[in-house]
Amino acid sequence: MVRTIDITNTWNLVGSVETYTLRTYHDDLCLTEKLQECESNSPNKPPFAINYLQYYNSHEPVTSWIIRHLFAYTFNGKHPFFESFANTFLQKNGFRLEWIESPIIDKEHEYKGIDILVREKQYALIIENKLKGADFQLNQLARYIATMRNEGYSDSQMFIVILLI
Repeated sequence: MVRTIDITNTWNLVGSVETYTLRTYHDDLCLTEKLQECESNSPNKPPFAINYLQYYNSHEPVTSWIIRHLFAYTFNGKHPFFESFANTFLQKNGFRLEWIESPIIDKEHEYKGIDILVREKQYALIIENKLKGADFQLNQLARYIATMRNEGYSDSQMFIVILLI
């Protein structure tokens, strides 16, 4: 025998869940509308909002070349693209922004097989570009680490970033 009170409690619970779900959907729709409004009013319209690396479907050597040139770009003695990258991705892993003074970046070529290398006396940033899904070579990262150790960098001075799809 089912008691009336149990059915009432069950219906109240179902009603509460349904109300919560509808409120969540409403909040999501309001957020979506606000995001659409921000996007519509943003000055960052194409070509500024285009991912050129994806758009041109460039090969990994070309994307590495572009990234090296972006990192090497200077404005008023600063490297804004590299500093932004370091702030966003490296700082939380022990990289200190005050280390960035005059980064050494070979814009035109890989450095000893390293796709992108940014270095100064305090750090060596090794970036391996796998944006197009290339396979790793046997001991690839170990070779890069050994290269930088041979140049006097300790393990605590090395930062390794792998760019993936």
